[in-house]
Amino acid sequence: MVVGNLEMLMRGVKVLHITSSGPNLDAVLGFLRVFPCLEKLYIMSSVQMDMQNVHHREPTDLIESLDHIRYVELKCHTGKKPDVDFAKFFVLNAKMLELMKFVVEGRCSHKLRTDQYKCLQFDGRASPNVCSI
Repeated sequence: MVVGNLEMLMRGVKVLHITSSGPNLDAVLGFLRVFPCLEKLYIMSSVQMDMQNVHHREPTDLIESLDHIRYVELKCHTGKKPDVDFAKFFVLNAKMLELMKFVVEGRCSHKLRTDQYKCLQFDGRASPNVCSI
């Protein structure tokens, strides 16, 4: 394979499903650099109580693919701080985000939904059209 063709192939990927051990923002951003034109992102994370969810790069180093992402689905969302910080990154930075879906285990109470909405700072969102389910 020629490197130029590989780069074009990576740019052509529109949907990506990632499974990770905990909500690891730096790891996900590493994938997004490889696939800069993603429109849909599915992330399944296992529960990790000791996971630190830190973005180590400068805010000016935000990647091109955040401008294309329209849909993010977070599976195994617990509503705890690492999960909230992870989701909040996309809410505050993905300018074309239209829908963010949270898949939780068990029942999701109205109180949990209301608390999550406040924690995720939808009022400060990058995209004016984003909604969550």
